[in-house]
Amino acid sequence: MRLREVFDKEQLVRDREISSTYSPHHTTKQSIAYATDALAIENLNKNELVTAVITKEDLIELVADDMGLIVSEHPQKCYYELHNRLVRMEKLRLVTTDYVDETAEIHPTAVVSPKVQIGKNVKIGAGTIIKDNTIIGDHCVIDDYVVIGSGGMQNTTVDGLVFFLETAGGVKIEENCHILTGAIIQKPYHAFFTHIGANTKISNRCVIGHGSQVGANVMIAGSCQIAGNVNIGHSVWIGPSSTISDSITIGNNAKVRLGSVVINNIAENADVSGYFAYSHKRNMLNFLKSKK
Repeated sequence: MRLREVFDKEQLVRDREISSTYSPHHTTKQSIAYATDALAIENLNKNELVTAVITKEDLIELVADDMGLIVSEHPQKCYYELHNRLVRMEKLRLVTTDYVDETAEIHPTAVVSPKVQIGKNVKIGAGTIIKDNTIIGDHCVIDDYVVIGSGGMQNTTVDGLVFFLETAGGVKIEENCHILTGAIIQKPYHAFFTHIGANTKISNRCVIGHGSQVGANVMIAGSCQIAGNVNIGHSVWIGPSSTISDSITIGNNAKVRLGSVVINNIAENADVSGYFAYSHKRNMLNFLKSKK
């Protein structure tokens, strides 16, 4: 879409094509962002994903000549209002071809949005809710009372007041996954997917935060809390009741032991435990020393 389609001509300085509102957590090209100071504009000028900027009149000369440009007294609010408007207009919709395979088994009490894709031999249990922009791959089992595509907690404020953001994102679950009873998988408010890799199991009452990327062959045991925008590699084990802080990266083949609280990135093949989590071997040695 062109900027002129969604902004008044009084605000439009330079027209460009845009396809999404910008987030640092996804790689959608032709995104629009906002800037309230010179440093932010300098960074956006270098960002290949951003093709348009909303900023104040006294900063417009700093915006690169090839950028689309919108002028606003309140760039942040203008940006968020644009985001909400685009979501309501379905301009940011991720799933544009909807289908439920004829081999899928969906319990009559499940609530499934029509704006989804559900693959072959998928089973969806009683009371489960599948929201807009969800893709479920072949041979997945979604147990009872699961919620896929719920919104995450937002802390966005404008002028000191909470600002509600419409949710444009979705959830993509690859083939052969098993999501157990009571699990919740959130979607981001920007237009990209929370992703669950193939052959992954998410156990009872786990929460997978908005925008998180979970690899293939991952095991997430019961009652884990995975915060937003976490990146989990392949073949990772996360023990029961563990908590992973937001934006953490966990490398391939890592092991997070029972009840761990993770606040730092975890390397490939690492084995961690504790509150706060670090090397499980060191943790056990320290524990044994404390018992002497």
